[in-house]
Amino acid sequence: MKAKDAIPALVEAIKDEDWAVRSMSVLALGKLKYDKVNPDLIHILLKDESEEVRASAVEALVRIRPSEINSLLMQSNKRRT
Repeated sequence: MKAKDAIPALVEAIKDEDWAVRSMSVLALGKLKYDKVNPDLIHILLKDESEEVRASAVEALVRIRPSEINSLLMQSNKRRT
């Protein structure tokens, strides 16, 4: 099994109720540079209740879309204050 074969399961796992599962799935998708999940990662960055999962989303987005991360972090900070 190739790593890319796991993408469908990882995409499904980012919706898991367990924060650790979400976090690890998000990190794996970032390592695979799977850019079709960008809208989901942005939603996680802005809305997930877990700080750990949000941090994983930042790391994944840096790997996938480094040029967009500054504006996304500014949006995230505005929503938290």
